[in-house]
Amino acid sequence: MSVLETRRLSFAYHRRLVVADMSITIHPGQLLAVVGPNGAGKSTLLRLLSGWFEPDSGQVLLGGAPVRSLRPQERARQVTLVPQMSEAAHDMPVEELVALGRLTRLSLRQRLLLSPLSAADQSAIDRALSAADVGELAKRPFRELSGGERSRARLAVALAQEARWLLLDEPEAHLDPGHAQTMMACLAAQAESGHGVVAAMHDLTLAAAFADRMLLMDQGRLVAVGEPSQVLTGPLVQQVYGGQLSVMANPDGGAPVVLPRR
Repeated sequence: MSVLETRRLSFAYHRRLVVADMSITIHPGQLLAVVGPNGAGKSTLLRLLSGWFEPDSGQVLLGGAPVRSLRPQERARQVTLVPQMSEAAHDMPVEELVALGRLTRLSLRQRLLLSPLSAADQSAIDRALSAADVGELAKRPFRELSGGERSRARLAVALAQEARWLLLDEPEAHLDPGHAQTMMACLAAQAESGHGVVAAMHDLTLAAAFADRMLLMDQGRLVAVGEPSQVLTGPLVQQVYGGQLSVMANPDGGAPVVLPRR
């Protein structure tokens, strides 16, 4: 599968630079966690990677071709973005909502004729419901779900789409620790199966526990990228977040742990 890369990528809101001259290469088969304080540019970077936003300068390339040069349906088959939760709610059952993720796999004729889902489509929907741990919610209206349940349902929609690249903005938000672990294990499994996964996150310890690589941003700029132990160092974390956080060695020998200072 092709790499996703940026070359001297920049983007500004109302003359305020949000992503500044960023060049990165993201490989399939890995989970990349994008971290940084509020306003660092994480969400904007995801929208640029997905083709939702057009860069002010620089490029986002997928397999050497500009992402925004792809036709919308083909782009949706290649890259899917799960943005931060909106306030919109509706009465559609979760299973029907997840089925919408298959629309990019249907031809225009199939959509116009409202063709029934194929066995392959239903299998993809069932896999997505199971992977996102919302199988028991399939018949419930989306409106009735809690914030965490909605987050998992929206992940299922993206998984049903079966795009090669999965981009998520704060996937751990609204989830209790157990479901946050399940969510990240699901994303890690997607990466292990060969997909490219990029997740913007605030929970540094959770990100480090599951990510293959981390990208640290501050004020739109790339501060560091590498393995969690290379990025979550005391000096770098204090440089970006100030002195309120401490980085500790994991007692189990795993990824570093970030704790607030008292």
